Amino acid sequence: MKTFWLLGKLITLLFWGVVLFNLYQPLAQPFELMLRVAGAALLALHVLELGIFNRQLKAAPRSSWQRLQVVLFGVFHVLALPVHKAVAVEQPGEVAVDPELKIKEEAGNAENPGAGTVVQPADTGSGGN
Repeated sequence: MKTFWLLGKLITLLFWGVVLFNLYQPLAQPFELMLRVAGAALLALHVLELGIFNRQLKAAPRSSWQRLQVVLFGVFHVLALPVHKAVAVEQPGEVAVDPELKIKEEAGNAENPGAGTVVQPADTGSGGN
């Protein structure tokens, strides 16, 4: 998959080179306008991607460098970024609850309304047999 992202980045970089060359030395008439419109559309799309993937880019190291690469390469850079998992932060006064316990407790309350018992998870470790 890395090869795919690298190839996409290379082709996008080549496209930006052609767009910049077209600004410096305009090509034949129908191609000049098409390249300018395509370059402007791609730039607008990449800026839109900055907004869409803002949270993921904030979590990445050196986020300003990552943002510049998104403007240049777009989704080819965003999808190559490592995924950062969200870490749950306990608020003061809250008690950490095992999600499995909470699900079992809610299931028990649905069967017996008013029952406030908490079911402990079964011991899945190997027994002493």
